[in-house]
Amino acid sequence: MDPLLLEALRFGVAILAGGIVAVISSVLAFRYARRLQREDAQRRDLRLRRALVAEIRENMQRLGGADPPRMPGAPIVREAWTAARELPLTVDALRTLGFAYAAGEEVARGVEMVTLRAVGKGIVASREREAQLHEEAVRLLKRDAAIAFAAFADALRKLGEVVPEDPAAAREGSF
Repeated sequence: MDPLLLEALRFGVAILAGGIVAVISSVLAFRYARRLQREDAQRRDLRLRRALVAEIRENMQRLGGADPPRMPGAPIVREAWTAARELPLTVDALRTLGFAYAAGEEVARGVEMVTLRAVGKGIVASREREAQLHEEAVRLLKRDAAIAFAAFADALRKLGEVVPEDPAAAREGSF
């Protein structure tokens, strides 16, 4: 065989082998990159989920328990809930979370209204009537806070989390 033809054949085989190696290495690199993306997304989802669960537990504390001893003083927080809407959750869990946060927001707005009314009463018919209205508003807010607390507890259950004990019951020694 002609040495030039043999060298050309070797060169062609080397080019072909290099192409095959390049294709295989690019496929493997692509698969590896996809696996890294998937693992990164799973870590991000886990962080969001942990933050959401922690925020729900904090909101439950802010609401004062299943039978709050007083009107809630701090509004609920919702930063993790806003970020966690990207999580792959069931429709039922999303619905429950939405209801819990809406109920918590309603309590926060009610507390704000009662506080503003107490601070800036203006002209009132009588102090006794104003005190009665205030007590009724506080009673309703405590009831609504208990409803929001139960909704957050239900949301934790839908997320597969353990529901913390009721802080009010723990203070009384029931648990």
